[in-house]
Amino acid sequence: KNGVILCQVRYRDGGDWPIAADGAGHSLVLQQIHGTADDWRNWRASAVPLGSPGEADALGMTALDSSGEAVLTEVHFGPNRSVDWVEVIHRSGPPFAPGGLRVASKRDFSDAVVVPGVLEPQGRAVLTARFPAEGSGRERKLYLVTASGRVIDAREFPIIGPEESWQRFPEHSPEWCRGTPPSHGRANRPARQDQVVINEIMYDPPAGSGVPEFIELVNSGPAPVDLSGWQFTDGVEFHFPTGTMLEPGAFGVIGGDAQALRTVYGNLPVLGEFRGKLSNQGERLRLVDGLGNLASEVDYRTGGNWPASAAGKGSSLELAHPLMEGRLPSAWRGSDEAGKSHFQVFRHEGVYEELRPLGEISDFRELHLHLVEEGHVILRNLRLRHQQTGEDLLDFKARESRDGTGTGGWLIQGNHATSHWDGEELHVVSEGHGDNRANRLEIDVPRLERGTRCVLSFEARWVSGCPRLIAQTWDHSVSFSVRLPVPGNLGTPGRANSRLTARPLPQLDGLRHSPAVPAPGEAVRVTALVTSAEPPGHITLFHRLDTLAGDAEWRSTPMIAEPPASDAPPGAGREYAATLIEYGNAGQVVQFCVQVGGPGETGQSLPVGGRDQPAMFVVDGRALPGGLRTARFVVSTRDLASISPLRRTS
Repeated sequence: KNGVILCQVRYRDGGDWPIAADGAGHSLVLQQIHGTADDWRNWRASAVPLGSPGEADALGMTALDSSGEAVLTEVHFGPNRSVDWVEVIHRSGPPFAPGGLRVASKRDFSDAVVVPGVLEPQGRAVLTARFPAEGSGRERKLYLVTASGRVIDAREFPIIGPEESWQRFPEHSPEWCRGTPPSHGRANRPARQDQVVINEIMYDPPAGSGVPEFIELVNSGPAPVDLSGWQFTDGVEFHFPTGTMLEPGAFGVIGGDAQALRTVYGNLPVLGEFRGKLSNQGERLRLVDGLGNLASEVDYRTGGNWPASAAGKGSSLELAHPLMEGRLPSAWRGSDEAGKSHFQVFRHEGVYEELRPLGEISDFRELHLHLVEEGHVILRNLRLRHQQTGEDLLDFKARESRDGTGTGGWLIQGNHATSHWDGEELHVVSEGHGDNRANRLEIDVPRLERGTRCVLSFEARWVSGCPRLIAQTWDHSVSFSVRLPVPGNLGTPGRANSRLTARPLPQLDGLRHSPAVPAPGEAVRVTALVTSAEPPGHITLFHRLDTLAGDAEWRSTPMIAEPPASDAPPGAGREYAATLIEYGNAGQVVQFCVQVGGPGETGQSLPVGGRDQPAMFVVDGRALPGGLRTARFVVSTRDLASISPLRRTS
């Protein structure tokens, strides 16, 4: 009633939106109700024609496996730009009887051609067709339809030359390649260029830093690659000029401002300027070769398991190794920027007025520090000196408080809780917007008297994120706002990545536990996707009961590889699983994480924080009342106690 937009969906014809919902009788169905509605990735075609208004879709709220029981696998173009034969493969389920499948090019299926014979599981069928090109159209839509009129696969194919075909490759995936010669009844093996990969992305430079956006490519193969006719088709727009070559091991950089790239980074191998801007919220970048075949693709995101330091905090996204699967977040790291900034001296002079002296002296004679947003800076040689005597008024300034007050050291609070001392250096770390209340660092200054002219000084340097630091007394009469310089040469365009590993590492993604909320006595199955160019070794599930002290011993359970899918290509990820049966009491909170390597070994963890920031589930068999949407927050007992020292909840 107030005009507030509660939900918005900007669907469109073509692109990545389901073709079966574009006039072929199906509706669009949201896959995950808790996911983003305004995103094509979260939509599919309805399980049956005409949709299911007023009731759940026949497939529930889960994703389809690419295209269902059978899929199109090859489409051949003959003379006059017409489709003259189509290949279909049956993935799983019972056989299709004669007449059980049809292929059509029109949305009303009036030109449908029957797939011949019985189609057994894992079997292929090639049907002769005559789907002529219409007018000056550049694309041809094809639908794979069951006898009942249900579309189980559909795609729009760009029209190509005679005796060429579009081939699904790998055959388990939604990806298609333009290939010659055609495979016709055999496994698809189109020539595909995969030497050149997207290697680095600077998509969200810190505000005011002057660092330009860029995308870096690297040729990871042994031979030169001619990039003539290549282009970025998603995210940004860029066509590689004719004659562009990338030598083995060489880098190529494109950006929104080529001159700015050269000004900031010097003599870079800049290949040109792209049109558009890289999204700060994440998007798909798709690089295709001169035939339109996929060469490299990254659908980067912010949050989740993607490196947080690349989301406006100063780092670029760096591929850990060119042979790792770059479509997965586990292949990416935030570039190392820690050594690029330098300490600078900052000084502020003011008169302490002691405004509004409420309570005890320790309540208002305080010095506060905070960052205005998420970030990390380092301070050293921090002093609050009496201007006339030169006396340093800060006591116990090089240690943290242990008693919940600022009397014996720095009291570190709220979203600044991970701030810490390292030797003589104070690391001010904020996970959000700092303020003059609970999100800050504070220390008592009992010898600071009203009317004192004092000098606040320190050396500081930026590490990541927000460079704006506020230093002030409790009453703000002495207040200092400083913006620390951010280096201009962030990231590593045109050279080896700062996080490059010597070999491709095993990758962990897709951590899941089921059921999400187990009932008392119910076993919990934990799974994770492991992708590795080399044997991954041990995959271990670490778990423990959550306790108030947070010191329960971690247990370890080996995870076992599940059988691979029958149509999985070589090098595809394998799901690993383990089952927990030892946590069955109502109200128990369990912490867990998955790690590459066994006990005592070190490897990648999921969640990325490992045992310091584990995943959790709660055992609870209660039926929650009411029909409203319910959100469950699982908080560790120790964190809950730190939020509410008196153990009250709100």
